[in-house]
Order: sequence, then structure tokens, then C-alpha cells
Amino acid sequence: MLDSRTEIYAIADWKARFENSRSREVKALTWHQMPVLLADPVYATIVSSEGGAAIFGAFVALVQVAAQGSPRGAITFPNGKPHTASSLALLTRMPLELIENTLRVATELGWLVSPPHSADEVPTRCRPSADDLPTRCGQDRPKERNKERQTYRGISELSDSENEEFQALAVQIFRRHPADKRGMSDQVFIQELISHLGNYANPLRTLREIEKSHKAAAVSRKWTEGFGPKLIAWVTTGDWQNAEEMLSAQKSTAEETPLFVDEDAA
Repeated sequence: MLDSRTEIYAIADWKARFENSRSREVKALTWHQMPVLLADPVYATIVSSEGGAAIFGAFVALVQVAAQGSPRGAITFPNGKPHTASSLALLTRMPLELIENTLRVATELGWLVSPPHSADEVPTRCRPSADDLPTRCGQDRPKERNKERQTYRGISELSDSENEEFQALAVQIFRRHPADKRGMSDQVFIQELISHLGNYANPLRTLREIEKSHKAAAVSRKWTEGFGPKLIAWVTTGDWQNAEEMLSAQKSTAEETPLFVDEDAA
């Protein structure tokens, strides 16, 4: 499986093939252009092979992931952490085996680039998509970056039904959250959750607890009055574990605050 050694994949020729002058001015893409590939020999090779149609469909999904990568065109989380086959399967809702095959085939045929590569091996594909990924062009990656590689083993051990529940809970939390969410979509939120919970022993169980706390906190006076926290920060800083304390404090304050003042008694 590919998860044992996480690599940063990037879409080859991203800027030239999947962006235009308008998209380059947009900070966060909600759409991307895509070339007509019917005359591309790589397209013919892929779709004419067994399971090729599914691989092509999965590649299109990877392009959408790359549209939100950092740098754009890299198959990473928005924060720059590399995706694994498992995290991609969860995010795209596609079978893990299909994602693994797509990464392998697309890399072998040149639609994806991945280290180790030298500038001579991929002379033109490096420049448009990987200015911030120096290893694409044969430069050495700092050794300390190896420590940042993620395996997301907890995510990889989820069954298909558990993956579906993970997705559903994430979307439920995102849609319920009352605070401003401009610039974020439910898919970006799911990516952030995978990045944060991916190596937990049981990420689904943790997400269930987060959802339960979020459901309770969402009806609190502070949140309903528009003072809810940023969703990602609420999850990643562990504030979700304080939801019961917040509600308890609110209840105590409500009990201590008189509904009216008896002017005669005063």
C-alpha cells in the first residue's frame, strides 16, 4: 500500500492545463478548467485498459483535490500536508484500491509527478506545477521534512461504512456551525479533519464525540448570538472537550440572574 511512504504528488503542467488568467487571480478555487483529453495518447491508454474508466474518473477527482492543495496543483491538504491514498479515498469517497491504482498509473504515464525525479526526467512538467515543491525539479528536500510525513493509519483502518459515517458527521458539523465560514467548504473541512484526526487510534469515535459536543454547544447562548468560535480552531485546539463546562456555566448564570426586579422591595 502507498501509505507506508507518503509522497507529495502533483498534477503535471497544472498552471498551463488547469488554470487560466482569471483563476490565477482567485485565492481559493471553487472551480477549475480542464483540457479536452480525447486526443491525448495517455487518455487512450488509460480508458482502453481494464478498469481504465474508473481510473480516469479517480484522476479527475484528484485534480479537484489539487485545486485546493498548497501549493495549488499539489495533492495535499490546504495546509500543505501530503495526502495519503487512505485520506484521498476518504475525501473522494472512492475505493482505496482504485486510488492507489490511479496514483500509480497516472504517475507512470506522466499525468502526475512525484519524487524522486530529476530535472532531466521531467524537464517541462516541473515548472508549472511545483515552484514550491523543489524535489520535482531535482533539488534536495531538507531532511527534517521527512518528519512531517503522515501515515494516517487510523483513517486507513476504517471500513467503507465507517468512512461514510465519518463523512456524514463532518458535513453535519460543518452545516450546523453558526459562525462565519466564508472561504471554507465542507470538503475543505473534511480535509482538515482527516489531517487532524488521521493518526488517532479511532478517529471515527473521536469525531462522534466532537459531533456530540458540537450539537450541544450550537444551542448555547454565546453561539446563537453570533459569538461562536472558528470551526477548525474549535476542533484542533481541543475546545470541543469544554462544551459541557460552557453549558453548565451558562445554566448557572441563568439561574442566578433574576428575570425582573421587584421595585417595591428595593
